[in-house]
Amino acid sequence: MKHEIAARSGTAFRLNKGDRLKVIDPRGEQVSDLLAFNAADTDEVISSGRTLDYASRLFLTTGDPLYSNRS
Repeated sequence: MKHEIAARSGTAFRLNKGDRLKVIDPRGEQVSDLLAFNAADTDEVISSGRTLDYASRLFLTTGDPLYSNRS
């Protein structure tokens, strides 16, 4: 499934276990932010701080795990 998101806007959608998210910026001018919740418990949310701390680097790459506020 493909979602095109207009510049300076946002959208929400559900990803199921095993789904992949690929973000492409065809014009090379946009910044993207990601906010992700556990659908079964919305008190659990992605933690960019923990993710970067555990990765021990500032820029993530393919295959790096993402961590939640519950690690």
